[in-house]
Amino acid sequence: MSSKDLILQRVQAAAPKGRTLPVVEQPANAAAFDVVHKFTEVLNAIGGKVVLLLQGQTVAEAVREVYGEAAILSVSQHATFDTLPDDAAANPHMLQNIEVALMDAQFGVAENGAVWLTENEYKVRALPFICTHLAVVLKRDALVPYMHHAYQRVNAGGDYDFGLFIAGPSKTADIEQSLVLGAHGPKTMTVFLVG
Repeated sequence: MSSKDLILQRVQAAAPKGRTLPVVEQPANAAAFDVVHKFTEVLNAIGGKVVLLLQGQTVAEAVREVYGEAAILSVSQHATFDTLPDDAAANPHMLQNIEVALMDAQFGVAENGAVWLTENEYKVRALPFICTHLAVVLKRDALVPYMHHAYQRVNAGGDYDFGLFIAGPSKTADIEQSLVLGAHGPKTMTVFLVG
């Protein structure tokens, strides 16, 4: 047995035992919760924006209405604009001048205005952070009231290596105690609610 194998065997033998997750009681008012209204209210309060698609309106039409003739890179299944270059994953710096990145979210959380994205949705890890404007397509029925529900959805899985919650545009208040949006990431975040 090699010294590497011996070390790995000892590390594995010394690993702590796993623990079961605690049972968390669900908030009693979750069923009566107006998730669309709360999600919109919270996302607006933290600097984002929600666009409710009108009856018969396509995602592409709604996106053009918000962003005009801006260059839009889309990894969304709901609208076709410019697509990711083939070598973007190997060289994400080539995305540094992306004006608008449009992607789908798996679900959103009403209590904090966050959306859950994985690599399956945005394809290149840098994309949601390197674009000037982040546009997200979210199905209305994919909204959950609280983070308790969100963690159940995250734990339910899917096959991905990396996922994250994003709530609103990039912001900081470190600069002279003044809130600055778009300090180190997207200047705006717009969620297009469909369905």
